[in-house]
Amino acid sequence: MIRTPRRHWQPRLSWLPHIPRQTPPPIDVPLIGLDEVHDGRAVVRQMSHDGKRWLLPGSIASAFVSLVNIGMPMALGGAIDDGVVAANGAALVGWLTLVALAYVVRAVAQTVRMQTNVGAGLAEHDLRVQALDRITAPGGIGGTSRLPGDLLAVVVTDVRAVSRAFIALTSIPGNTVTLLGSLVAMALINGWLALATVCIVPLLILLSVKGVAPVKRSTRRERRAEAAVAGSAADLTSGLRVIQGLSAEHRATERFRVASREGLAAALRNRQIKGVYTGTINASVGVFITALTVLAGWLTLKGHISVGQLVTVVGLAQTLGPPLRALGVDTATILSSANASGDRFCELRDSPAAWPVHPDDGARTTPGDGPVWLRVPVEEPDFCLDVPAGTHLGIVAPQRVCDAMADAIDHGPKTLLNGVPASRLNPSQRRRLVLVAPRTPELFDDTARANIVLNRQTTVAKLDAVVDAAALDTVAKALPRGLETEVGEGGRQVSGGQRQRLALARALLHSPDGLVLIDPTTSIDAVTTATIAERLQELRRGRTTVIATASPALLDCMDEVVMLDDDGHEVARAPHRELLTREDYRGMLS
Repeated sequence: MIRTPRRHWQPRLSWLPHIPRQTPPPIDVPLIGLDEVHDGRAVVRQMSHDGKRWLLPGSIASAFVSLVNIGMPMALGGAIDDGVVAANGAALVGWLTLVALAYVVRAVAQTVRMQTNVGAGLAEHDLRVQALDRITAPGGIGGTSRLPGDLLAVVVTDVRAVSRAFIALTSIPGNTVTLLGSLVAMALINGWLALATVCIVPLLILLSVKGVAPVKRSTRRERRAEAAVAGSAADLTSGLRVIQGLSAEHRATERFRVASREGLAAALRNRQIKGVYTGTINASVGVFITALTVLAGWLTLKGHISVGQLVTVVGLAQTLGPPLRALGVDTATILSSANASGDRFCELRDSPAAWPVHPDDGARTTPGDGPVWLRVPVEEPDFCLDVPAGTHLGIVAPQRVCDAMADAIDHGPKTLLNGVPASRLNPSQRRRLVLVAPRTPELFDDTARANIVLNRQTTVAKLDAVVDAAALDTVAKALPRGLETEVGEGGRQVSGGQRQRLALARALLHSPDGLVLIDPTTSIDAVTTATIAERLQELRRGRTTVIATASPALLDCMDEVVMLDDDGHEVARAPHRELLTREDYRGMLS
């Protein structure tokens, strides 16, 4: 006996409106073009224009939902007059069936309207990517110094606030249709009802538009205060161990407390302004709905309208409430917040570059291969440093001079690399010649191995070589899972010395022929530093290496040491052991 496979019942939903599959835009093409946009209002306007493929269907569906909402009170009024009062069962069933169908149609329209959330999500993602592109741009962020927490607030909070305007805008057509449709329905029922609606509704809308200006200003102040608090908190947590080491907890805490209280004051002030605004609008709308209902009841008692029409007016009055509140409170406050956040987004996007960047236009000169020789002119302080190719050069100088030198090597347009001006090189060509490791290394919330390798393809032999040179082999043995141990966000699950060794191993693995290190072993003990110095000299033999440090162990392994004063002037240049005869040199060592 052949058994026929049982067919599972599947509902036929072909009558539902077809929602086309949304194809995301190419990853390298921005969804929202903001090249010519420089303020928050223009950001929202451009977002609406470029996202109209999601905005238009959502707006049309919103208007359709409003039409159905207006039709329901009218259908219920017809059911009462034609069915209940007239004792006509068929008419009652017909009207109630129409109401049931209206609910189904409204549910379908709401489904279509929810597609706007897709556009809002894509817009938020696109704005966040553009903000991150600006933060990670090769030219850096110039102008007023911004804390990491401030930048994080723009990427997370402000971008989300701007994208919320996308959804708020779709409700405007629906609310407008509700107001106009209710006005027409009132006119069909009784002229006095229509006249009351015509007189009061514009006043409520005008009150909403004029009253939202203080909300916008207070929201902008709150956003800036939030960013200041986030920046202070991020600054405090990132430097917590240093603060504890300096016993500066009280001063750091007081600084954060001041920023937090200012943020709290701005938030409370904004809530007060929003509360007054929201309460005024809600009270005004409530008074209008009550007055309209009382007027309809009086007209019913006088015999000007029927009982069914009274029910219709009461239903329409209730339908008018949410749009009036939405236009006056929800939509207005969301758009004002979006405009304020858009202003902060534009401030970040339009911030000047910290240093010039020359694009790779195919006309740049590529320096030759081999060891890199450097000539580094520094403008502030004014000095020039020559680094012969293939040498290991130590720098003993004040921190300000060391930082200026590193910045000039990394970004200075007048720096010569193998005789080629850096102004003729694009960032990628520059990085292929020399790598400047940051003074304060950043570790990611990942394993120790991932923090060293990043996304680079490497061999086990190369990884073992840099791990050995950075004296990280002893750290790997001490960690619970070796190099597969999670180091936590910012490397907070490892000590300061372990963080420096991880960062040193990463710099050695990714370094080209030229490498610049700034105080790479300040948190490492003297014995381990001596081991690192010997292994580093062997690993980097024949390649240009510049180390700015006050560690005698590292300086002893350098071919030459340059001693600079506060103005960047060269005081002496000789091997470390020869310079030890100078009292001023010994005084600068750690």
